[in-house]
Amino acid sequence: KDKTATSFFWTGVTGSIAMTATGIWFWEPMIATDWLIMGCLCITGVTGHWLLIRCYEVAEASAVQPFAYLQLVFASIIGISVFGEDVRINVAIGAALIVAAGLFTFWRERQKS
Repeated sequence: KDKTATSFFWTGVTGSIAMTATGIWFWEPMIATDWLIMGCLCITGVTGHWLLIRCYEVAEASAVQPFAYLQLVFASIIGISVFGEDVRINVAIGAALIVAAGLFTFWRERQKS
């Protein structure tokens, strides 16, 4: 029932406190190019987190969650094409099972309406 800004604020504050308390002991200075990459990471991370919270504010989780399973597909594609990883058969079967369960839930919820 919270607004997007409330959830976004508290997750950000809690995360920054926890990571500062943990990370301060492992801090290393960054070179100039790392600051640019870190800035891009922060902007995309904040935008993605905001949009995810906003999405759950305006839509039912059962309607949105099946699309979140596409992360498995995209992560696999990036892993294979960028990092040259192999997807083992048991991982592919498990991912397909998870995606199928999500799609089944989405279909079942639409049948009830």
